[in-house]
Amino acid sequence: LRAAGSGGGGSGCVLLGDLNWDEKTDGDALAAAGEGWRDAWLESRPGEPGYTYDARTNGMLGGSLRKRLDRCLYSVGNVRVVAELVGREAIPGVEYAKQATRKRQRVTKRLPVLPSDHYGLLITMMDRGQADGGQKLEQKMGLETAKTTRLQAEEPDGKPAPGRKEPEVIVLD
Repeated sequence: LRAAGSGGGGSGCVLLGDLNWDEKTDGDALAAAGEGWRDAWLESRPGEPGYTYDARTNGMLGGSLRKRLDRCLYSVGNVRVVAELVGREAIPGVEYAKQATRKRQRVTKRLPVLPSDHYGLLITMMDRGQADGGQKLEQKMGLETAKTTRLQAEEPDGKPAPGRKEPEVIVLD
């Protein structure tokens, strides 16, 4: 990361995903990455916690653990970033039965299903010189835009579930 973030005349570098980074045990992510790296969440939403794993608000989890495990670190020139948490809503009409033992009794708890146990990070990068015009960085760099694909919720027999709204999923080619 230190070499990639040091400049060198390239287009830049982005490292993002489930890094399972925890400041308490792993230290400061930007200090570890080295000079030239920035954190998209901190740049876009200073002062907001940005928990991507939040057992208090994610209905399919239990407990109270709250951490910003997913990150977007970048070493890209003059860009403006906008960071958002996505996937925070339960998938309509989908739930699962969790088996537990409480006071020596076997109980079944019905829980909502979200897209993941982690909330997703949606990061938009724009050329700061073109930020008002909205020129996205991927267009500037000549990358293909993402295709949108719809997935249909299915019954156990593989047939589409009647009346279920289809969630939208972004798939990159």
